[in-house]
Amino acid sequence: MRVYQHERGPVFPTVERYFVVAPALALPKEHANFDRWWTQAFAAEAMQPAV
Repeated sequence: MRVYQHERGPVFPTVERYFVVAPALALPKEHANFDRWWTQAFAAEAMQPAV
């Protein structure tokens, strides 16, 4: 099940934020550059003009 807090837009780069249910003992799968990419995606979204 997913609960969306922010659905991605129609063009790239885009951000999507949602919550999911997962097992308590699942291993982390985060890419080493995730934090940098996440920051860049939010910066790009903030620069887009309001529609």
